[in-house]
Amino acid sequence: MITFIIQEEKEEYKRIFIKEIEKVMMNYDIDYEIKSKDNIPEETFKIFILNIDLSKEDCNFPEQIRYSYEDWQSMIIIVSKNNQKKQIMYDKRLLLVDYINLSEPFEERFKTAIQIALKNHDRRPNSLKYTYRNIFYNIDFCKILYIEKEKDNKRCIIHTIDQEYYIQGCLGSIEKQLDKRFLKCNRSYIVNTEQILMYNRKKNEIIFKNQEILLVNMKEQKKLVTKAVRKIDS
Repeated sequence: MITFIIQEEKEEYKRIFIKEIEKVMMNYDIDYEIKSKDNIPEETFKIFILNIDLSKEDCNFPEQIRYSYEDWQSMIIIVSKNNQKKQIMYDKRLLLVDYINLSEPFEERFKTAIQIALKNHDRRPNSLKYTYRNIFYNIDFCKILYIEKEKDNKRCIIHTIDQEYYIQGCLGSIEKQLDKRFLKCNRSYIVNTEQILMYNRKKNEIIFKNQEILLVNMKEQKKLVTKAVRKIDS
């Protein structure tokens, strides 16, 4: 899932942004949603379109994303009618995708910026890198079967095809580091859909390619797991 966060008060510009996003996303087989700054989900790849002309708070929001939230994975596109702020924004070292001047024809440049941001989504890491108890781990995504939230503990268990690993943190924070093959079934499990051999909806039973069986109580995600398995079979 990709979430586009649009910070813009003028409906005219907002309509153009949405129109161009929809044009680009027609060429991608990726689920996406468009939300406002006040409704930001945690567990998706985010592309921010931020107008920094609106207020001091809005102007500081890109810096807040990077340094307060420590979010360096999301993509940030700045839009403004004030080109004088351009160098200031770049001097803050915010890793911007682009700074787009709304006083000039901008549709084509905006479209290109979205395409560049999506390339970063496609090139996300193929392994889970983290440190636990002073030991560095680098686990290939393809080897992960599922990730389980450990009960009454602030850590999770990574189940791979050959062994288990511990990782500190909640499922939500770990999910941000994964790619689209992974699906969060509920509050306790994330599964690697590419490792699923079969899924029995009546029994809530997932059978992985190494014959390991996982019983998962799901509601809304049943259809998504079924769809993912069918997509692999086809």
